[in-house]
Amino acid sequence: MERGKSPVSRCMLDLADDRWSTLSGGYRVPFDARPMLRQLLQEPDSDFLWSALAEELYHQGDVGEASYAAVSFIVYNCLPSGEPNRKLLALVGWIEIARNSPGNPSVPEWLEHDYFAAIERLAIFSIAQLTQQNSSEQLRGMLGIIALWKGLRAYGRVAIHYSEDELGELLPL
Repeated sequence: MERGKSPVSRCMLDLADDRWSTLSGGYRVPFDARPMLRQLLQEPDSDFLWSALAEELYHQGDVGEASYAAVSFIVYNCLPSGEPNRKLLALVGWIEIARNSPGNPSVPEWLEHDYFAAIERLAIFSIAQLTQQNSSEQLRGMLGIIALWKGLRAYGRVAIHYSEDELGELLPL
């Protein structure tokens, strides 16, 4: 989001919607993400906020409906016009990877369109940014999101979870 402009939520679940307070996060208890998401709009580069959101929305591979709603909100309201935020890429990637894990809920039907449209939007944004100078973490996040969007879940998981050094240990050349 450009600084100075007010956010325009394009996702179905607006921050004014009271359903946020009933959605579960990664701890499998209700987690109202609205206060953190509002603060993130004001401080999009805050490592503390991204870490706190990751802890609440993705806890040791567990996600909930609040996690899916947050993905839609974050992509539509926090996606920068320039260099991609590596924390945004990681959080969305972790949640998308966890979506199909046993024990995690499905994306609610009323949120499916917005959630999958957000994944697509982030993937297309990532494709456009691949030619820019990016850090290895950003590139891994972008490649992971693109792979997940195209259904290559194993490749997406590897790109998001493992650094080049870690892969070198697993797959010596």
